[in-house]
Parts: sequence; structure tokens; C-alpha cells
Amino acid sequence: VTCVRPGGADTSFAEGWDFEKLSGGLNEWHRTGPQMNVGMAVDDVAAAVLHCLEYPRHVSVDLLEVRPKQLSDKLKL
Repeated sequence: VTCVRPGGADTSFAEGWDFEKLSGGLNEWHRTGPQMNVGMAVDDVAAAVLHCLEYPRHVSVDLLEVRPKQLSDKLKL
């Protein structure tokens, strides 16, 4: 079993969210710092998972954390 912890990737995950209802969470998110990691595609995550699956059966990858390295200012929502 591998636990996959992907960082922010370019997806449509938040489309249709009511950001007024999420204002408390967004305020906390902005308190954690002015920047966020960006620039990772879902294909990058898929390639990392595939790499884990290609290891021999006697090798276990328990945790896979994949994060983008590029910083950007957080969106003002």
C-alpha cells in the first residue's frame, strides 16, 4: 500500500465552489503565508505513481509526496 500525497496540481477540483461559504478556510489559508506552490500537472503525479508501480514486488514505497517547486502569490478570492 502506498500513501500518495500530491501537492497542488492544475485541475478543475474547485470549479463551482461557493467561495463565500469557504471564507473562514480561505482566511486561514492566507494566514499560512503569501505564496503557494504551483506548476505541477496531473501527468506529473501520474508519472510518479507509475514509477512506484514499476518497482519490483519486493520493494515497498510507503509514502509518495509529490510537490511542485515553483512559487506564486496566493490567489485573492
